[in-house]
Amino acid sequence: MIARDYISHGLRARAADLITRELGPETEIEVTRKLQQEVMAERFTRLDRAIVRDAPDGALELSAMPARDPVWQAARMGRLRALERMGLAEETGPGQWQIDAALEAKLRRMGERGDIIKTMHRACRGWTVAGPWRLHDLRSRTEQPAAGRACRR
Repeated sequence: MIARDYISHGLRARAADLITRELGPETEIEVTRKLQQEVMAERFTRLDRAIVRDAPDGALELSAMPARDPVWQAARMGRLRALERMGLAEETGPGQWQIDAALEAKLRRMGERGDIIKTMHRACRGWTVAGPWRLHDLRSRTEQPAAGRACRR
C-alpha cells in the first residue's frame, strides 16, 4: 500500500525533479509569468494557499509579515484585490484583510466550473448553433427566454 501523503505530494515532487533534470530549471522570467497568471485565476492557487496559511482565523495583516521577494508581495497584493472583486476578501483597513472562511472551497468550485466550460467548448467545436430555445421552470411552470447558445452536430 502506498502512503496517502506520497500519492498527493511525493509523486508531484518526483515528477517535478524529473522534468527539471530533463528541461533544466525554470528561469526567473518563467517563475514571474506563472505567478502573474495566478493573480487573476478563478481557481485555488498557491497564492491563495499562502494567504490561507497566513490567515488561519480569517484575518490577514500584511504589515505584521516579513517582507519577501517584491515580485511575490506584488502578486499577493494583486491576488487580494482580485479576491476582493470576487467577493472573497475585504480590506478592513490599511494592510488588513478579512478573508472568506470558505475561500478554498469556493475557489475550487470556480475552478471546476471553468474546467467544465472548457470541456464543453472543446465538445462543441465545429458544431452549429441551434435554436430558438426556451427554458422551462418546472416548479412554477413558467417559460422564460434563454440567454446563450446551444450547439449540435
